[in-house]
Amino acid sequence: MKDGTWEKTPRDLHGKPVVTIWAPEIHYLKKLNTYAIVLSMAPSGISILKSITGKPEGPYVNPAPGGGMLRAGIDPTLFEDDDGKVYFTNSGGGTISLMKDDLSGFAMTKPVALLNPDHNPAHHAAKVVARGMNGFGHEGAVLFKANGKYYHGAVDDYEGRYSSCVAIADNIWGPYTNWHETVPCGGGTGFFEDKEGNWWCTFFGNDDQAPWREMPGIVRVEFGPDGKIGVAKKQPFVNDPKWN
Repeated sequence: MKDGTWEKTPRDLHGKPVVTIWAPEIHYLKKLNTYAIVLSMAPSGISILKSITGKPEGPYVNPAPGGGMLRAGIDPTLFEDDDGKVYFTNSGGGTISLMKDDLSGFAMTKPVALLNPDHNPAHHAAKVVARGMNGFGHEGAVLFKANGKYYHGAVDDYEGRYSSCVAIADNIWGPYTNWHETVPCGGGTGFFEDKEGNWWCTFFGNDDQAPWREMPGIVRVEFGPDGKIGVAKKQPFVNDPKWN
């Protein structure tokens, strides 16, 4: 990071000094009419960068006071609601923060409740089991809105699959319910809607049950009557623009 601030300082990871970016995301923020990048630096520490030109290529500045760290942790994500307010969550979820209008920090941070959590140990990573299985997951947090509902969750090891598991709420602050596995093996990625109204999940493949391993892809998803997310029965085919 040529023009970085605290991000340029090597940090200790497994006994070695490194400058390593984890889980970067780029978001276009309509109300601000610009792009923002959130990223984490190994082994912990989150930065936010804002384009000063409104263009995705930047240049970018760190709006945090003194160009400092936004928060400790990993796997950050942003979500812009219909009213233009921007929200933040990271790591294994469980807290949501309202960003200040200039993205320099947080105006408010709240824990969010998960009703009727899944207490089946086979649906969780060992660290989540040790914590009582009452949370949203252990890393790769997601936060978005679809069909008037809010979705918040994180990656969990669901029957050995590295999957994004989410819960649903009518209000961004919760409470959330109906925690469930979404795209099997599709954890640590994101959900988005295209211009035609189709919903997709980006896919990486991070476990032995994945149809492909450690290569990027997208999977079309659908929402059930109860709001739960699943893989769509009809998927696109390469070189077939009329798949839908």
